[in-house]
Amino acid sequence: MRKKNIFIIAFLLLSIGCKREYEYRMACIQRTAFVHWGCGNFKLRIFYEFEYNDSTCKGDDFTNGLYRIYARKHYKEGDSLLVKFPKGKSNESERANNIVKTKKRKL
Repeated sequence: MRKKNIFIIAFLLLSIGCKREYEYRMACIQRTAFVHWGCGNFKLRIFYEFEYNDSTCKGDDFTNGLYRIYARKHYKEGDSLLVKFPKGKSNESERANNIVKTKKRKL
């Protein structure tokens, strides 16, 4: 019984200590590319850049879901999106949400 209690306390301490704090930045989409995922399905790969500590950081991420190659892109070059990364580790960035701020396009 005592070993079980010690195990539970150790597990709780480790799980509490493993919480990460994230930083958020707005990134600009540099380019996008469809990547074949099998059976005629594709995922959209997003390449983006953002500023952090006076340097330009690059990253990429895949969209959720599968598309057909003729599907409309939800992310376009020049749009902005929110990215997150653990404090001080900008090379581990990922999309924070699916909301995109589109730049105004001339008709």
